[in-house]
Amino acid sequence: MKFSRLLPALFFSLALCQPAGAYPQSRVQRVIDGDTVVLQSGERIRVACVNSPERGQYGFDGATRKTRSLVDGRTVGVRRITTDRYGRTVGEIYVDGINLGQELVRSGHARVVGRYKFQCPWAR
Repeated sequence: MKFSRLLPALFFSLALCQPAGAYPQSRVQRVIDGDTVVLQSGERIRVACVNSPERGQYGFDGATRKTRSLVDGRTVGVRRITTDRYGRTVGEIYVDGINLGQELVRSGHARVVGRYKFQCPWAR
């Protein structure tokens, strides 16, 4: 592979390997559901690469409680990735070095969404 092609890939890889504290910090104002939170600034963050049960589905309460227990009222790091069709920011949320999406999947409160897993190195 040519160096000119390798260099952008290397920079991208290094950007994904930043420690959680390197991302902009914000306080979580409230938890909407298992995979969506509102920051104190009013910005809605949709947790990247995962999907948790929606209101009315089995597991909704558990997923929402899990997310609330991890981030509600706490300061978190946010790695912003994109914006979804509803205008929410899609990103990874870190609290005390824990990736929220990864923890939700590990605990069984969410699942990885195949078509978006390219956005999160841990989900591949």
